[in-house]
Amino acid sequence: KSKHIKKFKIFRFLRNLRAENCHIFIKMSSRRSIWRHDMAQSLNVSFSREMADHSRGLRKWELTILREQCKEKDLEEFYMAYMRRLHKSQLYSFMTMLIFCTGIHSALLLATLDPEERDYVYEDVSVYLGGTILTIIILSLNLKQTSPKVYPLVANMCAFVATILLMLMDTSVTILHMYRRSVTLPVYINFIIFSIYCFLPITSHIFAIILGFLVSAVYVVFLRIQVYVWINQGSPSFRNPTKAASFYVGMICMNLFGIFMRLAREAVTRMTFLDKRQCIEEDILFHAAKDQEKNLLLSMIPKQIAKQMEDDVKLRIELMKNPHLSTSLDKIRKLFIEPHDDVTILYADIVNYTKLTTTLDVKSLVETLHELYVRFDDGAQELDVLRIQFLGDCYYCVANVSIPNEEHAKSCVKLGLRMIKDIREVGNSRNRGIDMRIGVHSGSVLSGVIGASKWQFDIYSKDVEIANRLESTGIPGRVHISKETLDRLDNRFQYEPGTKVALDDALLRKHQITTFLIVTPNEIENNLITRRSVFVRAEFSEENVKEVDSFERMRTMIHNGMSQESNRFPIIGFVQQYKRLVFGSHVRERGSESAKQHFYENISWLFMWYKNWRWEFSYMQQSDILHKYSVLVSYIVFCGTVILLYFNMKQANIFWELSAIGNFLFLLILAMLWYRKVWSFFFATMFIPKPRKKVSLFLFKLSDKAQKNFKFRTLVYVTIILLQIALICVELLDCSQFQVINDIMETHAYGADINEICFTPWAITHAMDLTIGIIFLFTHISYVLKWIIALVVLIFHIIVVFVVYDFMFEYSTSSNPYFLPQYVHFMELCRVAWIFHIMNREIEFISRMDFNWKHELRKKKDNAKFTNETISILIGNILPAHIVNIYMKDHLASELCYEEYQNVAVMFATIRNYDTEQVGMRVLNEIICDFDEVLSTYQGFNKIEKIKVANWTYMAACGLSSTNSIIKRNRSNLENKESDFKLAASASEISGNSELQAPVALREVGLSNDVVFVMMRFALDLMKKMRQFNEENIQSDDKRTQGALRIGIANGPVMAGVVGLYKPFYDIWGNAVNLASRMDSTGLENCIQVPEETANILMSYDVQCTFRGMTFAKGLDYIPTYFVEIDDDFQFVQQRTDEAVT
Repeated sequence: KSKHIKKFKIFRFLRNLRAENCHIFIKMSSRRSIWRHDMAQSLNVSFSREMADHSRGLRKWELTILREQCKEKDLEEFYMAYMRRLHKSQLYSFMTMLIFCTGIHSALLLATLDPEERDYVYEDVSVYLGGTILTIIILSLNLKQTSPKVYPLVANMCAFVATILLMLMDTSVTILHMYRRSVTLPVYINFIIFSIYCFLPITSHIFAIILGFLVSAVYVVFLRIQVYVWINQGSPSFRNPTKAASFYVGMICMNLFGIFMRLAREAVTRMTFLDKRQCIEEDILFHAAKDQEKNLLLSMIPKQIAKQMEDDVKLRIELMKNPHLSTSLDKIRKLFIEPHDDVTILYADIVNYTKLTTTLDVKSLVETLHELYVRFDDGAQELDVLRIQFLGDCYYCVANVSIPNEEHAKSCVKLGLRMIKDIREVGNSRNRGIDMRIGVHSGSVLSGVIGASKWQFDIYSKDVEIANRLESTGIPGRVHISKETLDRLDNRFQYEPGTKVALDDALLRKHQITTFLIVTPNEIENNLITRRSVFVRAEFSEENVKEVDSFERMRTMIHNGMSQESNRFPIIGFVQQYKRLVFGSHVRERGSESAKQHFYENISWLFMWYKNWRWEFSYMQQSDILHKYSVLVSYIVFCGTVILLYFNMKQANIFWELSAIGNFLFLLILAMLWYRKVWSFFFATMFIPKPRKKVSLFLFKLSDKAQKNFKFRTLVYVTIILLQIALICVELLDCSQFQVINDIMETHAYGADINEICFTPWAITHAMDLTIGIIFLFTHISYVLKWIIALVVLIFHIIVVFVVYDFMFEYSTSSNPYFLPQYVHFMELCRVAWIFHIMNREIEFISRMDFNWKHELRKKKDNAKFTNETISILIGNILPAHIVNIYMKDHLASELCYEEYQNVAVMFATIRNYDTEQVGMRVLNEIICDFDEVLSTYQGFNKIEKIKVANWTYMAACGLSSTNSIIKRNRSNLENKESDFKLAASASEISGNSELQAPVALREVGLSNDVVFVMMRFALDLMKKMRQFNEENIQSDDKRTQGALRIGIANGPVMAGVVGLYKPFYDIWGNAVNLASRMDSTGLENCIQVPEETANILMSYDVQCTFRGMTFAKGLDYIPTYFVEIDDDFQFVQQRTDEAVT
């Protein structure tokens, strides 16, 4: 099936996919739901419109499509404003050319004629100078500031009057000498016609075409009647209309050149505006996405630490490109830790949390926790307190870290009182018997992140442990504080002595901590003075993210961006070129310094090429949609040249042979270039965009490649120029110089007409004019190559006019009496070359400006992609990958995102025998990084996710992939009992070899239990890593000074989700989490303790488990627990297959 059918099916599939993902429950606000409904409708409408537009676009010309796109994207206003600026700039160029042309013409008249001959040309000079001055005065009216509504009328009227003045200037000289019976010719015909289309400020294409052909008709009548007939009074040669063919054909082709270049300029300019709009749109979208990711990162890690981590990740990405440096970089583990001396820590614990997690369903639990944590986060935000993270039922935060807060102790006490009030309100509204114990202590901490993956901002110090102990020894519904905190409260709160439990606590007694209970505050500030949090999004970034949520606002942002950028579009004109030529690159225009200056620095103004040759090559490799039109116009001009030469010269056989060859080559090239367009125009449909037949498809692809291939375009360009020049050369070479001299002598002797001799000089000059037009007709051809060929043609013409056939051209008709005709011929060709060069340079300038913006956009995208990749890596190291995707696409502060899993293995591993105050944070960081390296090898189906690191405890879970949720599990039917049992080691790509195999009798065990075995293997690998760390870093043989792991593992149903307002936090809840935590806290060093259910699963894998006894677990009473048997090499001890657990 065609690509469009597939595209439609994919679109329909993606549209329905969201409804099928029922395992993720999203609590959407009404505004968000309406937005998504509108988005879905917009996508449907947009897709249908896109397909319809594509079908219609195949049957339209490129310029028509560009005009429609500009209107659809609200660019017409900016395009017209730019064209007004461009017209005014072109007027300077036009007036400069007019002054030079008439000035040089008048100077040559006065300099080359004898004194007695000058009397005949003083009137001519006066006419030229007077006409120039009047034209400039009229056109200067257009330079005044006028409203956009009045501008077209003023511009068109000025252009019309200027055209009349130029025609009168040109023809009045001929009429003036007509009465003196002197034969002269108007020589500014081509200059005037081409200027109508490309230089005069005419806003309407139709008006320009009408005026151009009207001027041509006036000149045809003037030449036919007044010059060739009336002056010569019936001379047969001049009455013959074929002798005026060079003028007629030249005017027709000049109109064609003008129309094409005017439309080409419009196409290039519109493409530039569309590309610029796309650049702005993509830039806005990217920055919005980047801001969203950046805000997500900064909501979890303070800015100072995040910046250090971002720089480190960027450095690592850069060095990874260098294989020699990347190996040494892997060994470097940077520690992102900052000390803070005067802070206050708050620990809050939810009373009856275990009962809450074991009795509530996933939705009720997460909604309750989310409501609580949102209230807590909101209070922390208002009081400038930095929430750190959740530890199951524990919520802890710190004041005066990252967020300056001189009253940090008061803020924490206020927050504690507010949290007690909030939790009671939530408990009453939801009928939950929950309360809160709170401990507050002031001191110093180390803050930062540790490890190599799943980073979380945390605080470490003995004062953190003291705050934690104050909470655990406190009373529900009260704030338990230390004397250090009390000293900072300035008697703002009433207090009473602390609890009796605190007096007997070993840690508090060791550090001589005196505790107190807050009774009621003397003063509660209702109007809190808030400061900007480090987690609050910047105004601009937040605005960007919100703006993109609305299509209308998005259009407004793009419109505003285009309004600013369109005024900064560089314009190539006489004034700008003069300033840069005289004053250098330091001259800049106000309001557009940066964009223009950067563009001018990258391009050579003289040669119109990029100084960077890679840019130049890339520019030339661009597809040229105007190439086929340029070839078509060239073919029409080639045919016009054949007609022109046929009526004005004596043709030989080689002329017709060359004409036939030229027509054949032109038709072959046109067929190749136009096949794709013609086929699409007549045969393409929405579902059949390409031919199906092999031959037609080959020609279709060849046509597409032809306009994209720079070498092919250059070859076609050079071939066309050579054919055009060859026609002229054939006619010139067929004319003998000696025969010409003899014929001229006979002409003077017998009074014959000189125009009957060999060829008409003006026909050669007009043919050269057309050749110059073809040279500068093409776009995306090297500008230097064009000028080289143009100079060759000019030199060739000079040789023909002044050397080889000087006798012939000397006796041709001149523009003024006694003025050497060779000068007139050469000035004619120079004028044409100049005006064509200026117009081609303008189109080339706009095209290169467009490419420069595209290149800058690509450069920005690369840099932005690099930054985005860095941020994505950072976020991916904080939240699970599938949660990041969900959060970035669907999550708002008021939304919930949670999942439920049927069977997840949870592990708590606590590092023993180390203390932060003694060994420092670097030791902890090294150990956690070692553990993270082991974690990185557990990928695949049963991937292990690191949940958090709390002090010296490492928490991980297996079975949290998006495919393992209950609803998806039922849909996917993953528990296929008919399939052969496979070990998790192979399914999860776990490194290492195990001698254990699942017995055949246990094939009915579902794949869901693999998570337990995988987690057990991971625990053994951590123990091996811990022993390796001791061997490499600890010199003492005393085991009390060596690090050891105490591990607890449990499995069962688990709830996972993201909660919190300003700082999203991913966590898991459930009985399995509570069990694993108790298995760790009640376990022994270098042992793995599991509950009975987990032990039964392990023994089904032939892993021996030893019954420990009935162990007390907080909140669960006494439960049977087991130790997993491992040998001295940290390998499982295999049990006999006949053993079973009773």
